[in-house]
Parts: sequence; structure tokens; C-alpha cells
Amino acid sequence: MERWITVLFQADDHIMMLLSGTVKQRVVRFIQWLTDYTDAKDKSTMMLLHGSDMSAMLNITPESVSRILAELKHLNILCYLEVERYQYSKKDLLKYTNSA
Repeated sequence: MERWITVLFQADDHIMMLLSGTVKQRVVRFIQWLTDYTDAKDKSTMMLLHGSDMSAMLNITPESVSRILAELKHLNILCYLEVERYQYSKKDLLKYTNSA
């Protein structure tokens, strides 16, 4: 029972993390969250989901997801490696989140 309670609280924390804040903050937190579930050793690469899936999970429009991802790619914060796998700079991602 204690294990279930712990998992329930963790799930609630993840939901609140992904559904609160600005669109930019949600997408950035989601990218960081995805790295926890990747097989990469350096944790600076991840498999990026399709924009419509991300928008459904973050409760934002697909256009907003697309705009933020395009901006991250344009700023070289998010770099394409191979099919759906991207690398990002944790430091630059944090700076981007804190920018106006």
C-alpha cells in the first residue's frame, strides 16, 4: 500500500510539472523529463515524440509545440542526431527557459 501511495504521489508530481507554467517551460520540462527515460549514458540525448503527442500530453496546441521546437533547433539548443533522436545542451536549455 505504501508503494502505491508513493507511485501515486510521483505521478501527481509529474502531471503538475508538465501541466503548469508557460508553454516554453512545459516543453523544456518535457524534454528534460524524456531524458530520464532514454537509454543514453550522458543523458543529453533523447527520443523526441511526435508534436501531436507532445501537445496532448502538455495540454497545448501542436502549433505551439512546433514553434518552440523550431526555435530550439534554430538556436542550436536541440540538435538532430538520427531518426527521432536529438541531443541538447542542458545549460543552454536552462538559459532558454529563463529568457523572456
